[in-house]
Amino acid sequence: MLSDAKVGTVYYEAKDGKEAISQYIAYRPNIVIMDMMMPNVDGVQATQAIIKYDPHAKIIVISAKENKDTINDAIKCGAKDYVFKPFDSGKVVMTVSKQLLAKRL
Repeated sequence: MLSDAKVGTVYYEAKDGKEAISQYIAYRPNIVIMDMMMPNVDGVQATQAIIKYDPHAKIIVISAKENKDTINDAIKCGAKDYVFKPFDSGKVVMTVSKQLLAKRL
C-alpha cells in the first residue's frame, strides 16, 4: 500500500513478512520499520531475507519487551536498531532519524 506520510515522505505498508520482502525489493526504501510478530513470514525471517538481498538495508525492528530474544535474533541478522512496544512517537522519530543520518557503507 502506498501512502503519503505526514512528514512529506512516501511509505509502504505490508500485511506480513512476505509482502515486506517483496515491497523492499520493489521500492528499496531508505528505511524499514519491521514488526517482529507477523503472519506467514515473521520479522526475523523478513529481516534476514532483506539483508541477504541488500546488506546495507536500514531496518529498525519493533516488538514487546517480552520478546528480547526475538529482537536480538533480528539484530544478529542485520537489523540496525530496535524500539520496544509500547512506544511513543518521539522515540520512533529519534530512532529513524539516527538511522537516516548514518552514512551508508
